[in-house]
Amino acid sequence: MRLHLPRINLDVISRIETVAIDTVAAISPWLAPVIPAYLTNTHMAGALGYPPWVAFIGALVVECLGLAAIYTATQFWDYNDAKATEKENHLIGMDKKERQIAKQKRQRNAPFKWAALAMGFYIVVILTVNAALEMEVTQTGFTVKVFSNALLSLLSVIAGLIIALRSQHRRRLGRFSRRKATQKPVEETQESAEDVTKPAEVTQPAQIARRPISRTEFLRLAGAQTYAEVAEIAQAHDLNGNYGDWLVSRRSVAELAKMVDLSPRTAQYWTSKPKEQA
Repeated sequence: MRLHLPRINLDVISRIETVAIDTVAAISPWLAPVIPAYLTNTHMAGALGYPPWVAFIGALVVECLGLAAIYTATQFWDYNDAKATEKENHLIGMDKKERQIAKQKRQRNAPFKWAALAMGFYIVVILTVNAALEMEVTQTGFTVKVFSNALLSLLSVIAGLIIALRSQHRRRLGRFSRRKATQKPVEETQESAEDVTKPAEVTQPAQIARRPISRTEFLRLAGAQTYAEVAEIAQAHDLNGNYGDWLVSRRSVAELAKMVDLSPRTAQYWTSKPKEQA
C-alpha cells in the first residue's frame, strides 16, 4: 500500500515565513522597552522612595523620551546625509569657479548634534537609575547582576534603532516605487516609437550601444536627478535598469564609469575639469 504524502508548496511556505519574520520585526521593538521600564519603575519606587504611581509614570516617560530621541537622531542623520549627497551630485559637471561658489553656499542641516546629545542623556539616565543605583543600594560593587541590568536597560536603544531604520527603509521603498511609476510612461512611449520604425533600423540600437560614451553624455548621466532626463542616453548605453538603481543607491562616479565601460580615471578627469580644458 502506497502512502501518498501531501505536496508541499515551497512558495507558500516562503511567503508565510516572510510574513512571520516581518511581524516579529515590527512588534518586538515595541515590546523591548518593557524591561527597562520595569527596572526603572522598581528602582524609582524602591531605592529612591517615589510613590508607585509617580515611579510608573516616570518609567513610562523615560522610555518614551528615549525612543523619541533615538528616532529623531537617526532621522536627522539620514536627512543630512541625503543633503550632502545631493550637493555632491550638483557639483558634477561644474568648473572650478562654480564649484567654489557652490561650496561656499551654506546649507541648513538638521540639528543632529542636539538629537544625539538627547539620546546620550537618555542612556546616562537609564544606566544611572538601573545600574549605578543598584550598586549603591546593595553595596556589592560592580557585579554580574549590575552588568545584566545595564545591558537589559540598553534594549530600548536597540529597539529605537530598529524602529527608525525600518521607517527609513519604508520611505526609501516608497520613493523608489514612485520613481518607477513615473518612468513607466516614458518606457511605454519609447516602446511605441520603436514599433513604428522601419525594419532596416532594428539593428541601430545595438550599433549605438557599442559606441563609446562622450564626455557630454557622461556628465548628463552623472548629474541627472531623474531617469527621464537621460532616458535616451541610458538606453543607448544599455542602462535601462542599472541607472535607476544608481539613482536610488547613490553610487559614485567611478562605479557609473564601470557601467558605461569608461575608465574611472577618465571619468574623474571629466568631472573635475572644465569643458574647455577636457
